[in-house]
Amino acid sequence: MNRRSWLKTVAMVGSVTLVSSWATTASAAANEIVKFRLTSVRRIHSHNAEEAKSFAMTLKKIGCECQVDKHGGHFDVVYQCPKWKQIKAQSHEEAHKWEAWLKKAGFETVHEH
Repeated sequence: MNRRSWLKTVAMVGSVTLVSSWATTASAAANEIVKFRLTSVRRIHSHNAEEAKSFAMTLKKIGCECQVDKHGGHFDVVYQCPKWKQIKAQSHEEAHKWEAWLKKAGFETVHEH
């Protein structure tokens, strides 16, 4: 998958419920949880303003630090997430989509059922 199509997959992942802390209850254990972090700063280049904005909005939605800069005819999305966060997916399939997307973006992930 090239960078352009990867940025477009932001729309594919759907809605998400964020869980603010590690799930410890029995009911939470039955859910699909994707934990993630990115301790180093990453940068993605895009020549499309809407793609860069959409990517940045998704990163912010899941709790990441993110900034979009425009220069040299393109947009840089600079992001990191040094502390563990987690996404509570609606299905096993959605959890795998999030996990794949996060890994492609450079995140360390843990998927729990």
